[in-house]
Amino acid sequence: MVLIALWGCAPKAPAVSASAPLTVDVAWVAAPMGEVPPREAPAALADAMEKQLRSRNLQPHRVPAAEWGVPFDARDLPEQRAGWLVARPGAADAVLLADLSPRYFGFVNGRYRWTVTAELWLVDPDDPTHAVTDRFEVPAYLTWDHERDDAALVAAAPLVGRHLDDLVEDWLGGR
Repeated sequence: MVLIALWGCAPKAPAVSASAPLTVDVAWVAAPMGEVPPREAPAALADAMEKQLRSRNLQPHRVPAAEWGVPFDARDLPEQRAGWLVARPGAADAVLLADLSPRYFGFVNGRYRWTVTAELWLVDPDDPTHAVTDRFEVPAYLTWDHERDDAALVAAAPLVGRHLDDLVEDWLGGR
């Protein structure tokens, strides 16, 4: 019993950060069900995620939707999209693809429930075998009927951020 109490109070290990600043090309892709071509995720979500990256000594460089919109329209799978980002000339020290797909689930206990399917890819362009991925779903509960996919993505941002932290930790730990 005493060991359990002590273990629960153990300090957390500090978050792993890059030893030197690394630039990261980032594509925040929102691909709601049935919407073609994909578009950029809401700025509120992207800003929150980029703040997390900066806390790990990663310098995000947002790749605009104007650059990846048409190529991503022809590439449905996240691995194809990540491959396109990595193959771009002049890629940064790392490439991050956040492919987010919100879809309406239903009306549950007086709230509008959405499910956000997310796939995160973090790849080293110099060594594409050094890549980490995470595919997961998170719920998003919205209050109002007029709130749609962008609001669902912003509501899901804290949980997406936790997965992003784990992904960055794994990627930096393997460098």
